[in-house]
This record gives sequence, C-alpha cells and structure tokens, in this order.
Amino acid sequence: MDRNATVMTRFDEGIECFQKGDFWTAHEKWEEVWRKLKDPYATYIKALIQSAAVFHLLSLERDSAAERLALRSLELFSGAEAHFQLQGLQPIFFAPELEDTLLKIAASLKVGHIDREWFARLGRSQKFQWRTREHGLPLLAD
Repeated sequence: MDRNATVMTRFDEGIECFQKGDFWTAHEKWEEVWRKLKDPYATYIKALIQSAAVFHLLSLERDSAAERLALRSLELFSGAEAHFQLQGLQPIFFAPELEDTLLKIAASLKVGHIDREWFARLGRSQKFQWRTREHGLPLLAD
C-alpha cells in the first residue's frame, strides 16, 4: 500500500471512530495523519484533531478546556481554508456541519451553559456528512 493510501486509511478510520462517538481514538488516528502532512493540510487535520478533543472534553464535563479548543479549532479551520483558496488547493474533506456544531458549542460554553442532553444526543446520533476528495497529499519525507 502506498503512503498516500495508508494516510487516507488512517483518516477514514478516524472518521469512523468519530461517527461512533469514540472521539479519543479518532483524535489518535488523525494525529498519525497530521504528522505526515505539510501545510495547509496539516493545519486542517490539526483543527480536526482538536475538534475530536472538544467532544472528548465535553464528555468529561471539562467545559473551559472544551471552549478554548473549540475556538482554536475554528481558527485553524478558517486559517487553513484561507490558505487552500490562496494556493488554489482543495481540502482533503469538507464537514461544514462539524464547524457549525463547534460554533454552537463555543457559544454555549461562552455564556456558561451547554445543554448536556443535546450533547449526549449529539454524541450518540450525530453523523456528520464527510465529503472526502481523492488526490495525492503532500506528505513529509520519512
């Protein structure tokens, strides 16, 4: 299996874990991907890693850490998306519902209230629509 295929397999495994609510394992799978990519792809994956950490922290009721990471994740998504546009590149995936959910989480935590029932339902039933692209990735050298 070539390196791009291996990286995309780990990426897909992370999506599968995230969709099942296993946010920490998703975080770990995506870290493997992040270590192998160049920017802006690496920054985009870092935003995704931090998104998984947000969900994990919320499940532990560590709200202030979750709020900080949600805001940082949104900043990273935004910065990476700007670089993609400037460089004429395409992101590996699109998950606009994830960014919308992170914004809702950050706003709720900022005012000091997260609906735990909503979050529990989200963790059990939310299936974000991931739209991936097939193309070579700018991997770092071994």
